[in-house]
Formats: sequence, structure tokens, C-alpha cells
Amino acid sequence: ETLRLQGLAKIVAKSSVEYKSPDVVLDDKKMTEVRTALIKDVDEGKLDATVAIGTPYDTNPQDHLYGTAYGWGGLGIQDAAYYPIADNQTKIENGKALPSSVTFTPPEMDLERGGFWSITTYNQEGWLAKDVAAISNSQAVANEDGTYTIHFNTPGAKNNIETPAPFVALLRVYVPKSKDNILKYMKNAPTEFIIK
Repeated sequence: ETLRLQGLAKIVAKSSVEYKSPDVVLDDKKMTEVRTALIKDVDEGKLDATVAIGTPYDTNPQDHLYGTAYGWGGLGIQDAAYYPIADNQTKIENGKALPSSVTFTPPEMDLERGGFWSITTYNQEGWLAKDVAAISNSQAVANEDGTYTIHFNTPGAKNNIETPAPFVALLRVYVPKSKDNILKYMKNAPTEFIIK
């Protein structure tokens, strides 16, 4: 049905100016080399996700470049926040990721407007690698103290996500309570996440 409806779509342009690609176009090999180097920088903690996505007035060009290398087509910080969970302690044995976890207190969200968080996992190349690659606040079970522990590759544990080996994880926060609130959360996040 979706394909049928897409076939009915029509675009009416008010211009007949043909699109011309830029003079500088990198071949696939060079583009992959550049993207790989940028992702390595992100993995080393060089990304400030609070200024990676948004308008030209509220983003930092280098962080925006890091964000696009990771493939994030995200929203500005006032609408969504993306926090790479660094220092992934997962060990790999015989090509499989061993059990690990992250415990955190979620940020405040505007639940009345549909706010939610999720932890999403990706393979080393930055792609979703499993059919079930994420868990959200509507699925996860909180700890008694209000924190959440997300387990990776721990069958039978609550809030478990099976991952590829190696993998990266990202906290996504949609409709934060306020811009100031989420900026403060993101600033303190490195000390708030307990990674085992």
C-alpha cells in the first residue's frame, strides 16, 4: 500500500534549474577513509553532541561534521539529545560480546508532549545490526532507586539487548523538559553513567 501511495505522489517545482553536483566530489574510497577517521575521533570522545545538530547559529562546524559522519539525521538539542555511551567495557571472546551493562538516571522529559528516551545499539560501522537494537523507557524496568540498568548480551537479565561484537550504544532523548535542563544533563552525563 505504501508503494502504491508513493507512486501517486507528484512534485510540482516552481523552478526548472537543473541540479548540478559540486565540483569537489570524493570517490567512495576516500569518503570511507574520511568517515572512518571522523568516527575514530568520536569514539575517542571528541564529539560535543550538544552542538552537533541544529541550525548554523547553534552548532559547531567540527561537531556537526562528526555528527554527519555518524549518520545522525537528528534534531536540535531543544528537541532531542544524543549521548554516545563512551568507555564501553564490553569484552569480546570468540567473536561474541560478553555481558556488560550501563546504569543511569534518565533525564527529565516532557512526557505530556510524548517525551521518551531509548538506548540504541549499533555495530562498529554505525549501523543497526540486530532486529531488536534498542530499549526505551516504555519497555525498560526501573531499579528501586529510579535508575535504569541496561544489560548487553545477558540473556535472562531485565532490560537486556543482544548486540553485535563490537558495538556502540547511544542514549537518545526526545522532547526534553527544557533546553537548559538537557544541556545540564549532557554536561554531567559522563559522571552519571556507570558502565560495567
